[in-house]
Amino acid sequence: MQTRLDFAAADKETYRVMAAVETHIAKGTLDHLLKEMVRLRASQINGCAFCLDMHVAEARKAGESERRLATVSAWRETPFFTCLLYTSDAADERSSV
Repeated sequence: MQTRLDFAAADKETYRVMAAVETHIAKGTLDHLLKEMVRLRASQINGCAFCLDMHVAEARKAGESERRLATVSAWRETPFFTCLLYTSDAADERSSV
């Protein structure tokens, strides 16, 4: 198996900022399940397989339905995502590179 990039060592400043953002999200008032869905969607946008796997597992553990997990990548086309997720997702998509 090929060794994954150690992105914390490769770009320490970016990793520091990402860690600060995660700390801010974790301390926020959003529901835990919603936080995981936002993290999952951000990981889809960023194309990080490791993070996708982690956030799907966390969302399942928090009680997310398989239906929503399977369709979060097409949330605009589904009738079962809340306005809060729309807002959170749109912010992630605008800020992605």
